[in-house]
Amino acid sequence: MIYFTTIFVFLILVLIFESSNNFKKNKFLYFLIYFFLVIFIGLRYWVGGDWGGYATDIAELNADLINSKLYELFYGLNFQPHQGYLLLLYFVSFFSTKIYMVNFIAAMIFCYGLIRLSIKQPYPLLSIYVGYCYFAVVYGMNFTKQSIALGFIMLILSINEKKIKTKIILFLIA
Repeated sequence: MIYFTTIFVFLILVLIFESSNNFKKNKFLYFLIYFFLVIFIGLRYWVGGDWGGYATDIAELNADLINSKLYELFYGLNFQPHQGYLLLLYFVSFFSTKIYMVNFIAAMIFCYGLIRLSIKQPYPLLSIYVGYCYFAVVYGMNFTKQSIALGFIMLILSINEKKIKTKIILFLIA
């Protein structure tokens, strides 16, 4: 519980000092917040409603199983509703820290979308604070697949309206 409170208090202190105009454009501050959120969300241990299911799925991973699923995916033999997650699992299957690597990559995608969307708002640090209180704690730490999709959706919302092709491609990935 101390970890939740530490990030919460840190964001409140940063939010108090947001009134300075120079403070709003400090890229190092946004990188620091991104770094702490990725570490906090990505390196969690037995946290989340679906941790047991993901731990079981990832423990049973082997390259042959993933290769067969990817073969079915690319050659249209079997439609999988989570193709991107299969590609992520294929990448992670080569490492020994599988579940932590999946959570870490999911946290990087989720937090990048959160920070990018928050920077576009009139009060970016308030947006990050609200995003932490709900999105990061509920989605980022509980549902891995959904947090990746939500990160891509937040990234789509942060893109300029003139770049419609990029939005469509990211929406299809999400």
